Order: sequence, then structure tokens, then C-alpha cells
Amino acid sequence: EITSNPGKPVWIVEGEKCADVLAKKELIVTTSGSVSSASNADWEPLFNREVIIWPDNDEQGKKYGRDVQELLALLNCHIEIIDVDRLGLSEKGDCVDWFEVNPKGDIERLLMLKPDSFLQVECKEEKPEPTDWPVPCDEIFIGLASDFVKATEPHTEADPIALLIQFLTVFGNI
Repeated sequence: EITSNPGKPVWIVEGEKCADVLAKKELIVTTSGSVSSASNADWEPLFNREVIIWPDNDEQGKKYGRDVQELLALLNCHIEIIDVDRLGLSEKGDCVDWFEVNPKGDIERLLMLKPDSFLQVECKEEKPEPTDWPVPCDEIFIGLASDFVKATEPHTEADPIALLIQFLTVFGNI
């Protein structure tokens, strides 16, 4: 849903339960999972997207929101965070609790409850480049496998190491 709806904002919450509630409201939503999972997630599909972070109403939830915000700022995202202090939630309250109290929850009114200031993180102008493959040493290209790579390389865009691995895998399976 994220990639097939490039013009819609992506909501980010903590946990699947919250994600399910927002998905039922026909919002594009994702989560990395638990409080400590932000740095382990692949946020790259959100590059240059508008995102709205809805943290849980506790210190861990707010830390999760800040962690996600820092990571997404590096991907040039336009980031907004729901100010959970202004929602009147109990300690550890989340979007599930808010919709229980506000069953017809007005998302537009909710969006106005954003903080006045955001964490300032320098944004990258372009999508980060993938890291390069390690430079292979000549000793790995020997024998029949080397002959295959040298014969195939001019006719493909594949990396020589990938060709070598593929050849060795197929030969090993045979």
C-alpha cells in the first residue's frame, strides 16, 4: 500500500495493534514493531514521503517517535508528529485508546494537534547510494569458474562476483 499510494501520507505507529486500527480508517500505515525496533527497520521505501508519527503516550513511546523522526529526516521525509500530550490520553495511551474515546475520531482535527517545533536534522538531498561490493582479489578467479566469468562478463550488467557465485552454486547443485 505504501508504494501504490505515493501521494498519500504514511502514518507510523508503535506496534501492530495501532497499525491495524489506523488501517481500518483507510490510512496508509506502517510500524517497525516495538519501542526498540526503529533502528532495525528498513525505512528506505519512505524516501521523500510525507509521514505522520503517532507515538504512544509514555517516555518510551516519545523516544520511539524521536528515533523514527531522526531516521526519516535522513531520507528527506516531511515529518509531522502528533502531540500526544494534548490528546488527554492516560499514561501509555495510544491511538487505540484515543479511538475508543473518540469513535468518530476526526483525523483532520487530530492533525492540528502537532507540536510547534520539530527536531532539526540535516536532510540528505538525494537517496543514499547502496554500499559498494568489496573489491575481489585475483585469487578467487581461477580455473573453469574464472573462464565462465570472463566469457560472460562482457555480455551482462551483473557483477563479476555475482557471476562467480551463481556459477559455483549451479555447478555445486549439479
